[in-house]
Amino acid sequence: MRVELKNNIFTFNNTYITQKKYNNNLCKYIGTGKELKSYVPIQKLNTTNLKYDTFINILKNSLDTYIDTNNYNQVMDECFNYFKISTNPLIKRNMSEKIAYIIIESIKEENYKPLEELRKTLDKYLMDKISAFNYCEELIYLKIIANIESIKKEENNNIFDEDESFTLYEFILDLE
Repeated sequence: MRVELKNNIFTFNNTYITQKKYNNNLCKYIGTGKELKSYVPIQKLNTTNLKYDTFINILKNSLDTYIDTNNYNQVMDECFNYFKISTNPLIKRNMSEKIAYIIIESIKEENYKPLEELRKTLDKYLMDKISAFNYCEELIYLKIIANIESIKKEENNNIFDEDESFTLYEFILDLE
């Protein structure tokens, strides 16, 4: 799956978007294919879905979060521990956004150690816990973030030639 957001292109491996009918409305969902191997137990990934709009909303919030990533091990451990013990959905959402921020910023700097740590943490947690908590939106979001393949800067597509001496604002004013 490829998502373009805030001048970045996020590529997620082993992830696709499907559409399912829900209450006569067509909703987009993110899931993983049965034929695809992932680092987490595939049966646990296939039993969960996340609405596309929810995923994009959490991803946007993750990009707006700020955490010092110098000591990422300690911060990720603390965030995930709060995530595990909390039953408050707002705390779970906030902790998942902070963890995702660390992963995204680290990958931008070509540091893949935090991503590997997240994968190990999720593996251990998912193997130990088989409960309804495995199906919360925030955990599904973290599973998808753990399958992030790359982050690239989006090319700025300028519809005007750079040789032109007017801006888009001037162009709009000329239309009036």
